[in-house]
Amino acid sequence: SKDVFMDYNLVTVEWEVNEITIEDKYEIVLHAVYEADVPAAVVVAEPPSVTLPEMHAGDVYNGEFNLTNYGLIRADGVQFNLPADDQYFRYEIMQGLPDQLEAKEQLTVAYRAIALKSLDGDDTGDDTGGGCYSYSSCTNIPYSYQCSNGSTSSGSARHCTSRTYGTCSSAQGVPG
Repeated sequence: SKDVFMDYNLVTVEWEVNEITIEDKYEIVLHAVYEADVPAAVVVAEPPSVTLPEMHAGDVYNGEFNLTNYGLIRADGVQFNLPADDQYFRYEIMQGLPDQLEAKEQLTVAYRAIALKSLDGDDTGDDTGGGCYSYSSCTNIPYSYQCSNGSTSSGSARHCTSRTYGTCSSAQGVPG
């Protein structure tokens, strides 16, 4: 007679694979490329755009952007043309702003977007019926400057807020 130890599995692992859907979501980041150190006013808003969070009626988004004159000449007649109020948002500038921006000067502009109605329609019980939608609204900042030959030229900068909402897939493209 002989004693023999017989190996066998003391632990058995069983598994199953359950398929799940993973939301594929992207945020597009814009980078502005511009010519600096030139005999002109080159006013740039940075960042050029922001994505608004999900907001419901009464919610407030506080944001800011930097406005920089990268040129070598002062920008005159700087205006801040906020987006027109619409059914979804009202926009406000948080402080008084100058009407000129010296060469190489930077200014931080604080603003707020006040939600009047949800983009998804849940504030009124409306249903969008599915689909992918986008919202975009921009602050336009025109300015002018005096050229070395005495003529006047102009330009503008832009800062936009946007939100994509609804049922969106990456195959549906990028909102405008």
